[in-house]
Amino acid sequence: MKIKDFKTPLALVTVLFILAGLAYWDEKKTGTDKVASEEKSKLFDFNVQDIVDITVDNPNSHPSTWSLKKEEGVWKVVNPITYAADNEGVGRLLKILADAKFEREFELTDMDLKGFGLDKPQLSYSLVDKNGKPWLFAIGSKSPTGYSSYLKTTDTKHVYLANQYLFTATNKGLNDFRNRSLFVPPADEIQSIEMIWPDLPALKVERKDKDWEMMTPLITKADTIEMNKLFGGWDQV
Repeated sequence: MKIKDFKTPLALVTVLFILAGLAYWDEKKTGTDKVASEEKSKLFDFNVQDIVDITVDNPNSHPSTWSLKKEEGVWKVVNPITYAADNEGVGRLLKILADAKFEREFELTDMDLKGFGLDKPQLSYSLVDKNGKPWLFAIGSKSPTGYSSYLKTTDTKHVYLANQYLFTATNKGLNDFRNRSLFVPPADEIQSIEMIWPDLPALKVERKDKDWEMMTPLITKADTIEMNKLFGGWDQV
């Protein structure tokens, strides 16, 4: 077989290699450009784990202002009451803010804050990280289409337009951050229970070995089966 007989197949293989290389490069570049574009449109660049203080101002909730603080890795409500906070709930909120992206941005010279509904925001979060750096997130009025909202951040030169979902996902009240779990002893350690209702006699039952006995408003044997049902989900309260 003559050498020239190999020229056509060799040329085709070379072309295929070149096309494959171009396709790989284009795909890689597209992926890189997409990541860069998404990073550029992010509102914040803080690390969720670094945030240690949160102050919330929500005029449509009661109370309208409250604060949370992280101490030794645990969140708690510090104003207007001191109470354990829902660590997972606070973490989810911070993750939403850290991932938040804007659709458009405007120079503040185009219109004042009042024109965007940001002179009196519907909702605002003031965050502080462990180094004392502040982060502001405030949502103003909806856009004319109603599908997006205007918001501002620590950047005082711009106003941003973001999907209305961001307002829905962050429109929280104090009760959304409170730890709702109750401290209760293990069911098998409980020796007595007293239930009190307004305008009714108190009901008290005591454990007697494996059974239960009612002590008030009268002394009689209690229904052990019903008591066991009561304690069925006790440890999950």
